[in-house]
Amino acid sequence: MPSRWCLCLICGWLLAACQNASEQRRSAIVPSRAIAAAANVGLVDIRTAIPDIAVDLRYTSPRNITGRPLYPRNMPCLLRYCTMERLRHAQSILRAQGYSLRIWDAWRPPEVQQQLYNAGAATGMFLDPRVGWSRHCGGIAVDATLVDARGVEQRLPTTHDEDLEHASTHYSGSDPVIRRNLQILHGAMRTAGLEPLSGEWWHFDDRDFINSPIQVVTAWEIGLFR
Repeated sequence: MPSRWCLCLICGWLLAACQNASEQRRSAIVPSRAIAAAANVGLVDIRTAIPDIAVDLRYTSPRNITGRPLYPRNMPCLLRYCTMERLRHAQSILRAQGYSLRIWDAWRPPEVQQQLYNAGAATGMFLDPRVGWSRHCGGIAVDATLVDARGVEQRLPTTHDEDLEHASTHYSGSDPVIRRNLQILHGAMRTAGLEPLSGEWWHFDDRDFINSPIQVVTAWEIGLFR
């Protein structure tokens, strides 16, 4: 009898852990004072504004070039309101086709951009802050991939921040599935006014800000990393 009770307890714990992991991977709203502070500088939380979008912020884990988490676990997923509206439009286009977006990065504190550049300058993936800030630092760029209706990531040229040699928006490989998935993702994003970066298929800039100065928002301004 005690062994059966222990088995039930363990199964219940595993089930709860799996459910929690699934919720975190998708789009559970992250309670954070930073979200309220972000609204004062024109940033809104994607999880709140577009509840059906999946969020998997890669820099909350060590799966990045530094090998350590760069965001807190409760990192809000933020964009400027106008850019978020473009993202909402892209999501609705993809939903109608049986797909969805998964967000890998949105607003990126310049403090993190500096760390990424320090670790990965040689890769060419990260803009030198001495030259200018990434549009991520202004909340007007987003990194995203394509998932199906069940949340399964679709096959694309690379993963996030990987292998710039093969990460071009202009896919030249022989896999027709990758080519089709790129067309679906990029077609929806372009229609919504989010332009893919030529060298990184996952990076999209708000068309209205491509030639405008970037209004950087620091982590300090919204109470992160204190």
